[in-house]
Amino acid sequence: MSPSEDEDRRRAERARQEGLFRYGLIQDLIDTKLTTRQRGKLARELAAKEHTDPFGRQVRVARCTLDRWARHYRAGGFPALVPPSGR
Repeated sequence: MSPSEDEDRRRAERARQEGLFRYGLIQDLIDTKLTTRQRGKLARELAAKEHTDPFGRQVRVARCTLDRWARHYRAGGFPALVPPSGR
């Protein structure tokens, strides 16, 4: 495997880990049994907490970001949560 291919593989894996992190945060938000009010309360609670990202950093995720990830997931499934691996 060339160094370039190895770097591409590492980037793709980092992107996949980020997608898994995003899914882990929104998995309860996308429950179709929740009412809009319940979903909003849960999103606010998630946004108020710190979360450990896949790389060990403590991060906060804004409510609007959680809502956006949930919309992306509903529209495109898990692949929609995975950022482009080129960044």
